Amino acid sequence: MEITTVNPSKATAAAKPVAPTAPVAPRPKDPPKPPSAQGHIVATKLRVSLDVDRDTNRVIATITDPKTGEVVDQLPPEHIVKLAASVRAMLRHVVDEHA
Repeated sequence: MEITTVNPSKATAAAKPVAPTAPVAPRPKDPPKPPSAQGHIVATKLRVSLDVDRDTNRVIATITDPKTGEVVDQLPPEHIVKLAASVRAMLRHVVDEHA
């Protein structure tokens, strides 16, 4: 990389390059790109459904493959939904006993 200095008050015919004073460290290698970024784009149509979980009163997003009906992902994950439901049930039990 060349670094040039320009002094607007003293216009010269050509600016002289300035050499760096310290060696420049090599740039680290970029991590490998995912397949979709390498030109292998896979088009997939997915279906997203939003439901309210009765035990937690939270919105659950379920992503399914419409061709197979397979659940691809769920947000929040199933184990978190079950954990929230059990915590809510325990709290309800504690409140009922002490009320």
